[in-house]
Amino acid sequence: MKKTLFLTFLSLFLYAQNVQAIEAPDQNIPNIPFNNITPLAQFEFHGNVNFGYDYSFGFSKIENGKVLKDSLSNLTLDDRFRNYLYIQNASLEATVNIAKLLHINLSGALLSNGLNAEPLYNPDSYKEFSKFLDDRKKNIKNIWQRYGVLQDLNISVKDENIDGSITIGQQIVPFGYNSVNTITPNIVTTSIITPMTEYINYNIRNSTDTPYQTSSLTNIRDIGISLSGNYSSFRFFTAIYNGAGPNTLDNNNEKDIFTRFDYILPGIAEAGVTHWRGKHVGFKNIYAELPNRVEYEMYRTGFHAMVGNNNLNLKGELLFNQDSWLDKTDVSGLGWYVEGFFKAPAILSATARYESLYDNNVLKNQSQSANYFVRRFVGSLTQDLANSIRFKQEYVQTWEDYVSKSGDKANSNFAVFTVSIGYTF
Repeated sequence: MKKTLFLTFLSLFLYAQNVQAIEAPDQNIPNIPFNNITPLAQFEFHGNVNFGYDYSFGFSKIENGKVLKDSLSNLTLDDRFRNYLYIQNASLEATVNIAKLLHINLSGALLSNGLNAEPLYNPDSYKEFSKFLDDRKKNIKNIWQRYGVLQDLNISVKDENIDGSITIGQQIVPFGYNSVNTITPNIVTTSIITPMTEYINYNIRNSTDTPYQTSSLTNIRDIGISLSGNYSSFRFFTAIYNGAGPNTLDNNNEKDIFTRFDYILPGIAEAGVTHWRGKHVGFKNIYAELPNRVEYEMYRTGFHAMVGNNNLNLKGELLFNQDSWLDKTDVSGLGWYVEGFFKAPAILSATARYESLYDNNVLKNQSQSANYFVRRFVGSLTQDLANSIRFKQEYVQTWEDYVSKSGDKANSNFAVFTVSIGYTF
């Protein structure tokens, strides 16, 4: 598949000599230029690696292949994940800038935790996830990590005279705010493994069923062509994607339509709306010998806004999700969050976020239905110890509830304290 993706990207490159990429959000990562390629070309290469320590990792306790819960329906946590030291992530990114017009972008996660680099979206990612599920069922102490995940692979052109750009290839879908100031990703936009998702996958679903994952799947990459521009206080972004997800060629000859509009008052406030729709391929029993392939209409609508500047701001998003499966098992969700950020003049910054996600049908391949509701508070402190070293401390409190129409209930309430140190180059 990687060879096919490379050939596809190469053909796009030969086709699009006049296109450009959206500039990535500023992440305060220093660039190391090398100007010896050609007089008109510049090569930039950087990466980062983060090490973490967790007091409690937030995994459930499993016995005989099932998550344990007490008489009050509270899920039991696995104490073996206290005092856990691990590599959180490691990534690389390279850009070739030719004549300040044509850009070639390549990035990937050498190692990532859980679903941060890429959600479960295609058969290959589900197959990799199956080993983690089997190991957890056997009570093996492990966390799920992925290796060598290709993220960005695109070419782009930006004309500074008209402040617009075109990008072709695999790229981030800019739904709402993709930048994250905390170690823990936003559960509204990013899939995360929690005690309740384990309860749903081990106690409710069959062994061949497609695993449940949180979020509206808005923090994702896809293959396609996008166009963006800035005019006075208005900014627009529109794109056509193949809808098959990252590292996957088109699998149903359908295309996704994506549109975003923002109104910006620099240094004061901004607000915008995003809509994304398309027909996707879903799998109801991905681990069966013959997976049941069912298409569904996907609709995502989001509203986002921010007040403040780079040093002090308050931002939030409201997301609506609707998946209309052709076998009439519709799924809808509602997610929102509010986040405050403050950066001191020296090296300290602080972030506080409250987030909420509601999913009205987590059992879309069974006759019964169930609701999943999760709330989370995240408080984080960051110290920039040097130009390339960042130290973080973070407290996360999570509340989860599961209720099925058959009367089955489960609750989860857990806290995680994390310390992280990262190095960028």
